[in-house]
Amino acid sequence: MSNPSGQDRDSSSLVQEVVQKLRNAAEIEQQFMCMYLYGAFSIQKRYVNEQHVSPNAAQLEMTRRWANMIYSVARQEMEHLALVNNLLRSIGGAPYFARSNLVEKPFHKYHLGANPVRAGQTAVCASSTAPGKSSAINCDELVPIPHDFVFSKFDLDAARRWTCMEAPECSTLVAEDGSHFAEWCFRRKGTQKAVDAAPPPVEPGTIEELYRVLKGLFARLPVSAFVNGASTQVVIEQQYDIYVFPVTDHATANQAMSLITEQGEGINASPTYESHYHRFYDIVREWEKAGPVPAAWDLKHDPVRNDIEDEYTGRVFELFNGAYETLLIMLTGLYATTNQLPTSYPYLAPALGMEAFAPFMTMVIRSLAEVLVQLRATDGRGGKPERVGPGFIVSDALNSELRNPYVDGQNGMAGQTLKPIFADIDYVITRVEVFSQRLLGLINSGTRPPVVDPALADWVMQRMQYIQVNSHRIAINLRRIYQQNVFSALQSDGY
Repeated sequence: MSNPSGQDRDSSSLVQEVVQKLRNAAEIEQQFMCMYLYGAFSIQKRYVNEQHVSPNAAQLEMTRRWANMIYSVARQEMEHLALVNNLLRSIGGAPYFARSNLVEKPFHKYHLGANPVRAGQTAVCASSTAPGKSSAINCDELVPIPHDFVFSKFDLDAARRWTCMEAPECSTLVAEDGSHFAEWCFRRKGTQKAVDAAPPPVEPGTIEELYRVLKGLFARLPVSAFVNGASTQVVIEQQYDIYVFPVTDHATANQAMSLITEQGEGINASPTYESHYHRFYDIVREWEKAGPVPAAWDLKHDPVRNDIEDEYTGRVFELFNGAYETLLIMLTGLYATTNQLPTSYPYLAPALGMEAFAPFMTMVIRSLAEVLVQLRATDGRGGKPERVGPGFIVSDALNSELRNPYVDGQNGMAGQTLKPIFADIDYVITRVEVFSQRLLGLINSGTRPPVVDPALADWVMQRMQYIQVNSHRIAINLRRIYQQNVFSALQSDGY
């Protein structure tokens, strides 16, 4: 047997380096998506809570518009996660949907930071003679202020933090007229204590840099590194502001990474392009002009089960986490499927793809989260928020499987044999059925939902019944599509 050439070894080593950075990128994109969804779920969109300060009619219209913008951004983060997984699959990497829980404080891994700028804090980089103008900005003197991934209600502080986390580098940010420069995202060098003795691999404000490095690495890959074609990858053609295309060569890999940074930071986009950074920047400026706006219900930061005193709410919280885990299992199985366009039984990719994205994400994940934020979690004493949002908590056991979805995969690369939990449609169907049955048990328990606003008790019950019916139908559809590639309708009214 001949030994692999030095060139082959170098190529293999480069592929593994790219795979590891893409795995980091995938987890970052998922953290962004979950963080934005948590904030969106907190926003008062439909109902006025009479027990607390509530927005007036004009403010309610404003907050509903903001919520729609945040949901759109979250969907695009899902798009970015999908594109990163297509990038992984194109070079033989395993799909990556693992997610570190925020309670584990994984921030040192990404170094998006630990010191959010609080509302009202004085900007430190604008000149007193020409505040906010490009002539007053010297990027050589500035460094980005780092920020955490935090699950929190959507307030002005969160809007500013999100703006900074999506901000491009200072030198690419400043327009000629000084517009779209978020001065609160930067500090002068030497005005903050060192955060870490050793710099982490991804520094604050350098998501742009992460993808720039990835572009450079991809450019060095030989054509032969692209081992999986379009038929092995997930494609979504312009649905719900999401566009996911296959990665098959250097050109499409570069296109995928350019789309991610254009949508997020606005890199190489026109000045009027609504990147995530620009959307959050505009919300901040609108909020500052409008004055105090009670946009959201007060939710516990980074909630865990032990934060919840009410048993009913705790069970809903756990149901959500279980449903989110099921979604990650479905997505892993979908992206690992080697034939996305089967012409005969079994139809695994159509079953997982047609049920995971729109039905399960919207009819189960989003709907249950919007129920959860209406339930009382604590008595509110001692300054504790009465409400919590979804934790998006993934068990250590499942995270271990998500990080290594193949029996014979190594170092982030795909193997030949997918682990049963990702390949067995019966396992996925059973998880959805168990969720549906547990939700039905809660509905039929005779316990009224412990809503913070009593006027919403009937709405919560109706919503839970809607979720239960559709989760049951999703389980049925999974089997029917898998066996026959036939899709059945779901209950769409009431939303």
